[in-house]
Amino acid sequence: MKTKYYFLLYGILSFTLIGYFPQKSLSDIFFNQHKNLISSEYQTSHTENNNIFKRQQLPQALKLATISVQDLCIKGMDLTSDGKYQEALQLYEKAIKINPNMLCAWFEKSYVLYSDKKYDKAITSLDKAIEIDGNDASFWYYRGIVLHKSEKYQQALDSYNQAIKIDPNDANSWYRRGISLQSLAKQNEAIISYQKATEINPNNVNFWSKLGDTFGALERYHESLYPLSKSIEINPNDAHTWYSQAYSLQQLNKYQQAIIAYDKAIEL
Repeated sequence: MKTKYYFLLYGILSFTLIGYFPQKSLSDIFFNQHKNLISSEYQTSHTENNNIFKRQQLPQALKLATISVQDLCIKGMDLTSDGKYQEALQLYEKAIKINPNMLCAWFEKSYVLYSDKKYDKAITSLDKAIEIDGNDASFWYYRGIVLHKSEKYQQALDSYNQAIKIDPNDANSWYRRGISLQSLAKQNEAIISYQKATEINPNNVNFWSKLGDTFGALERYHESLYPLSKSIEINPNDAHTWYSQAYSLQQLNKYQQAIIAYDKAIEL
């Protein structure tokens, strides 16, 4: 009886002290690789052309004929990085007006709209980028992110499937596919996706942690221990993973090991 209440106390303390540990934000993921859409030559010229924007206010600078669509995109990304979304949006729309097939402008516009929680409009911009280049797996991947954020899980899954069809070795697409499958209550299929992600990239702590948590959610506690241990091996300072491991150990009646893991979770 004492053991039962001891673990109940640990569980309460753990939830209180650990709280909710979200994965890396979707905005961060969406924004990480956006500058890849512009070639290095335009990145190099950006230093010189950016002086135009420094000398002029934005409305006046937009009227100058010397500004290229690439300059507009790069300056827009600088503004986006600074959180000046509406100013950035003006630049992307100007670039699209000059060149309706400018991939960078459509993609970056979608990010600004996504950041403003205008998910349907963000999807429209991404669809335009896909219309221009449907063989870029990253467009399908980011489309999945936006659709998932707007709780359109089946459509998000379809987008991740398309991304994987184009690039079957993209671990992030497999991982995000698993998240959408879980949202559709397809836990066993999600496990297969997470396992694939860990096979492609065995050094990503989130992949292992999510795999372990999913096994735990299915009460497959013994199977959860290996991925949780791998996650802890990569990042021993994540309290959530220690708690998940402790809970699985507790359910397997490995109380002493569970106590150690709970202690570690509370310590962190």
